[in-house]
Order: sequence, then structure tokens, then C-alpha cells
Amino acid sequence: KKVIVMTEFNSNKYSVGWYKLAEFVVKKEKERALGILRLLAHSLNDSAFASQLEGDLLSSFQDPKAVDCYVKAAQLFEKSSKTIEAVSVYEHLLTISPETIEYLQKLLVLYQVLGNENKILASWGTLLDILVKKNMLKEVDELCVQSNMIFSNPLIIHQYVIFSFLRYGEFDRDILNYHIQRAIEYSMGLSDSNLNQFIARLAALDQEAHGFACEVIKKMDYKKKHA
Repeated sequence: KKVIVMTEFNSNKYSVGWYKLAEFVVKKEKERALGILRLLAHSLNDSAFASQLEGDLLSSFQDPKAVDCYVKAAQLFEKSSKTIEAVSVYEHLLTISPETIEYLQKLLVLYQVLGNENKILASWGTLLDILVKKNMLKEVDELCVQSNMIFSNPLIIHQYVIFSFLRYGEFDRDILNYHIQRAIEYSMGLSDSNLNQFIARLAALDQEAHGFACEVIKKMDYKKKHA
């Protein structure tokens, strides 16, 4: 009976603690709120969740240290195989800092663990665009190599690289032409409409790239006819 009473007492004390925490947040008393949270965190028995809560609290006070707490929480969630929770935190971090390469790299890996194909492609494309915008060509090459283990169709890789270069990059024309040629080669086994759409997009974005693509197609058609 004494144990029951003590449990009820601790439960009430715990509830009062959260109430006081909310009160301090409303009153904008950051240090008192942090003090209460750190006391409550001991009873959570979940260091990842406690770090996330601290991040939320600091964020409510617009404290930049919130980012460090969120990163710690995401790493701890990932370490304990709580993939969905880790993804949620990294996605939140991207809302704070949308072009942070490290967060996108982490999400790309975690989406593969979850098998979420739409988000794999979206995060990969976003990461590629950022690398191109920052002119990080070595990293672009490394991403393309890694992508062969992610996507079963290499056409996706080459087309994404081409249009990312044309939209954002100060690109090397030879590198662009390499990807155009490879994209056309992988398109040849598909329907004509796919290739026509690809050529039309090139024409809209870059006349030189369009001209090179047309020459590649002519040469491939010639080889087919004289094979």
C-alpha cells in the first residue's frame, strides 16, 4: 500500500513538473524552464527524446543551440534503430537549415532503410541540386557512383544530373555532354515519347546541349542502319 501511495505521489509530482515547465515557457523564463526540463528528463529514461524536448524548448526561445540538441537527438534515435524518429528530427532540421548537406545525406540513408522510394528520389534530387549549386563537382561524381546502388535505372541519374547542371551549375561542357550521351543510350530501349520529351526539355534550357543531343541520336541511328 505504501508503494502505491508513493507511486501516486511521484506521478502527481511528475505532472506538476510538466505544468510548471509549460508555465515558465509561457512566461519566457528560459533558465527556469530548462532547469525543470533537465530534472524531468531523468524520469523519461530516453536520452534521445529528452534531447529532442530540449531542442524544442530552446527553439521556442529562438536559441540557436536548439540545433545541437536536435542533432544529438537524431543521432541517438538512429543509434537505437528508431529510424522513423530519426527521420522526423532530421526533416525538422532541414526546415531550420534547408541546404545542409549532412542532413540530406542522413535522410537519404534512412529513407533507404524505410524503403520509401518517393522520398529517396526527392532527397537524392535535392542533395544533387545543392551540390551542383555549390559547384562541388567531386561530390556530384561520388553521389552518382553511389546512386548506382540506389536506382535500378541509370537513366534517372543521368537525366537528373543534366537538368540540375542546366538549372543551377557552372558546368563543364564535356561532363554535361557525357551525361547527355549516356542518357540517350539508356533511352534508346524505351518509347520514343520518353526520348522526345528529353530532347524537348534540352531545347528549352540550352540550345548547345540540344544540338549535341541531336548529333548523338543521328550517329546512333546511322550505326543502327549500317550495322
